[in-house]
Formats: sequence, structure tokens, C-alpha cells
Amino acid sequence: MNSSPFFQVSLTIRSPGQSRADDDISEEVAQDKLMAEDQGRYSKSIFKAALKPYRKVVGKARRWHLEHSFEGLGDTRLIATAEHAAYEAKMAAFRAAAQAEADVFVAHYDSHLQDERKAKGLAFRLSDYPSKEAIAGRFGFEWALMPVAAPDQFSAVSSGVSSQEAKSLKDKYEGMLQQATANAQRKVLETLLKLIQETAVVLADPEAPLVDSENKKGPVAKLREYLDRVPALNVTHDPLITQLAEQCQTQLILTTRTLKDSPFTRSKVGAEASAIVQAYQGGFGRKLSA
Repeated sequence: MNSSPFFQVSLTIRSPGQSRADDDISEEVAQDKLMAEDQGRYSKSIFKAALKPYRKVVGKARRWHLEHSFEGLGDTRLIATAEHAAYEAKMAAFRAAAQAEADVFVAHYDSHLQDERKAKGLAFRLSDYPSKEAIAGRFGFEWALMPVAAPDQFSAVSSGVSSQEAKSLKDKYEGMLQQATANAQRKVLETLLKLIQETAVVLADPEAPLVDSENKKGPVAKLREYLDRVPALNVTHDPLITQLAEQCQTQLILTTRTLKDSPFTRSKVGAEASAIVQAYQGGFGRKLSA
């Protein structure tokens, strides 16, 4: 029995609502602008500033989730089976950070209410806001991982239907899984080429910074990080992806310090990165030159 190279993954994040409709203000605006009442509705922001730290954490979690997963079957996404432990660990860290921000928000809830009262003025309505106890239950951070069944396992979950229907369902499922796998491998190749291109562009400009806006990861560091993941992501052992990764490891992976200290090395690595991308022109499936 063959095992699938993927896990299905879903991420659910909850937070208190951040706006409330205000019929009174909506009516006032409509009258002031000589509008029909059904032509617009006014909503007030709720805890916009106070919830910003929590939203920042969960925003990072959502981006990381999307960057480290592939389009999957239906609403779920897929991750490589070999990366499931790393995914669990990262999501656990995000959840802890999000819960910490939620706890701080709830602990200072009375103060946040006073800030809202001052900011909203006459538009403040206590009924727009849940109790402290209720709002604590409106935060949530959950994810679920489930192995993707291989096609030859499908018959085990299709009992109760005729053999013809079971075969039809199995064939449909197998086609969906094959398409998802092809899409995932295409995404790996596209991401790898994108990172190589970004490396080439940055290294070609001697004035371009080698770190990002947060002074953390520059293009070479991001490429190095992705190359470390390629063996796990290349679930079909695509020889083109393998060759491309090997070329990068051999020709492009130097320390940021080395690239900063040697303009010649920086220019040389940038040219090699550009050459790798140019050698791949023509789309998915075209071989790189040796």
C-alpha cells in the first residue's frame, strides 16, 4: 500500500469583531447628504488599536501557513509529509504568541473600553461591546493535520456504494490528487526560480542591501533556507528540481558577509544566478544546461 507524500492541513483563527454597524449614524449621514437610507451604511471600528498586536501575530501565522503549504483538495491545503513536524512546531509557537497577546488584551479590557469611550464620543454605545468574560472566548487559534489517503486506500472508505460507483469515485480522487501533486511541484520550481531571480537582481546592484527591511533575511539567506526544504518538498523526486537545487548549492550559497566584503564575488554570484534563470527560460519541463 502506497503512502501519500502529503498531509491535509487547515488553519482556523478567531478574533473579536472589529466593526459594528451604527444605524443612527447611517441615518444622519443619509439625511445630511440627501441620500436614500438604503444607499449606504456606516460602521464603527472596534478596538482597532488595541487589537493590533494580536492581529500582527495572527497575520504572520496566516502568511507563514500559505507560504509553507500548497493548494490542496477542496478548502484544505497540503504540506509535504516530511514537513509536518516542523509545521506543528511553528504553529504551536504562533499559537502561544497569539494567546499571549489575547491575554494582555483581556487583562486590560476595562482600559480599552475607556479608550473606546473617549475615541467614539457621542457615538459610543456600551451595547456594542461584549463583556470581559465573553470577549475572552472570541479568540481562537487552531489547526488540523490529517494524512492524505493514497488512491489504493480509497476503497477502504467507499463502502456502501456499488463497485462501479466506487471505481468512479476512486478515479476522480486519483485525478484530483495527481493534479494537486503536479501543482505543488510546479509551485516548488516557481518559488525556487523566483528566489534565484531575486538573488540575481540584488547582487547585480552593488548598492542594494543584502538584508530585508527588518534587517533579517536577505535574498541569499532566503534562498538557502528554501534549498534546505527542497528535499522534503520535491515529493516526486523531479530531476529538474534536484538539478536546479544542486546548482544553487554549488554556485550561489555564500555567506552574506562574504558577499558584502568582496564586490567581485558579489558580481560573480549575481551573474551566475542570472545565468541559471536564463538557462531555464521556456517554462516548466525544459531542462537546464549542464
